[in-house]
Amino acid sequence: MRHLSISLLFALPLVLSCKGSSEGAKSANVSALVLFKVGTVQVSGKAVETGSIIQAKETITVGPQSLVDIQVRELDSSVTMRLQQNSSMVLSALQDSNGVTLSPKLTQGTVMAQVKKLNAGESFHVRLPSAVAAVRGTRFEATIDGTGNAQVAVHDGKVAVRPRSGVEDLPAGVVEKTPELKSVVEKCEKSETVVESGKSAVVDSKSADRLIDEAGLKPVLQDPAMVALLNKENATEQDAKTAQTLLAKHFEDPAKKDQVKSAVEKPIPAPQIKDVKPDDMKRRLKEYEEFVSIEQAKAKDNAGAAAAVKERNSAVRDQQLSRIEQIIGKSAETLVLKNGTRVRGVIFQTGQDYTVLTPEGTQTYLEAQVSGMEF
Repeated sequence: MRHLSISLLFALPLVLSCKGSSEGAKSANVSALVLFKVGTVQVSGKAVETGSIIQAKETITVGPQSLVDIQVRELDSSVTMRLQQNSSMVLSALQDSNGVTLSPKLTQGTVMAQVKKLNAGESFHVRLPSAVAAVRGTRFEATIDGTGNAQVAVHDGKVAVRPRSGVEDLPAGVVEKTPELKSVVEKCEKSETVVESGKSAVVDSKSADRLIDEAGLKPVLQDPAMVALLNKENATEQDAKTAQTLLAKHFEDPAKKDQVKSAVEKPIPAPQIKDVKPDDMKRRLKEYEEFVSIEQAKAKDNAGAAAAVKERNSAVRDQQLSRIEQIIGKSAETLVLKNGTRVRGVIFQTGQDYTVLTPEGTQTYLEAQVSGMEF
């Protein structure tokens, strides 16, 4: 069963609100362009390369000593994200009466995001097992730590952080039509904390679990039929009706309604706020300089997107090579080929093959093609 946990919502001053999407939200088309990748990066189990396009509902998995930078294509404004090593995220978006919400789901690891001010009708949420992040325009990092807690470091702008219970993962409209669940969500919404730039917040993954437990909701949420709905990305209207039927049966007992009422009257622990260490702040702000986006019109052009990425990467090649060195922990060298070509990157020799990690991708050469190396 999905972990019943916490969610965070991040936003700028005029939109510092931790409320979720409106009733009737449905899946929307979304895709992302791979700007840069290092190491092992797979999309739905298949290797991905720089210039590839990732589609909605595909899972991006980043291995050890690896990373990937992506740019969302459908929005008018630029949203770039970096998935760090040992991370996994599902790309998704929602459409409702308020517009489009980019809503990727981080299932493990760390994502850094740079969001330029979004236009009206556009919003951005990052969902985690213990968090949801929603921004209008900012720089932040969200991490799922080893205990399932959500940690959010704000490097620019402001972030509103709040608990989020597992009931918010039910099909659209179910919470709004179930007063008891709505009161649980509203309790979480009223518990938000604004996190300033230079601060980080840690939200205990067990806070919302305790609320769910005290409200007596675990039995119905752990019903096998309900578990299937909690893990379903594309829930249908019939799925919503099934959930409502299960909840109606649960709340036939007036005592169970009273239990929810009693639970939401208790306070929810506030997230722990800390200062981001100056060295960490400086390092991250420097890293955001690598988040160079291409024009949205070019990103949306299937025929020309790869060429635009190649041009972009040529301009920031030195930064990318430096990032490869940091990730791999090895200095770059130059492989000199017998035809006079020089290939600069992090080089490994395996048997008779030379593998070179470059900003353009991984390149492999036979020993017979190589005349030497330059340091």
